[in-house]
Amino acid sequence: MPAVGSSGSVATTSATRRRPPSSRPARGDARPARRGRRGGGTEQAWLSRQLEAAARAKETLTVTVRMPNGETADYLLAPASVANGRLRARDRKSDIERTLPVSAIAAVAPAPADALGD
Repeated sequence: MPAVGSSGSVATTSATRRRPPSSRPARGDARPARRGRRGGGTEQAWLSRQLEAAARAKETLTVTVRMPNGETADYLLAPASVANGRLRARDRKSDIERTLPVSAIAAVAPAPADALGD
């Protein structure tokens, strides 16, 4: 309820609580948001679009994947879909379905013509 002063003016009180000034970050301290572990948000978005286009066109690709031990491995894959940062694809050599994180993909190239023995 607003308080009425002796001169008839109305004073209001705020119901919201404010933080003490010391707990607020200084203006220059704000850091930009990070885009993943390696900072390659734009590169991953481009790669996702390329993989989605290959899935729509039913193309087979050679996908180079970074393994946890630091080595790379090449897979002959037919992409099925890309969702939530993961590629779902059919491995053409071992005839299994693989799900790979897009962040682990180092390179994508068209499959060699001699590898497509369909």
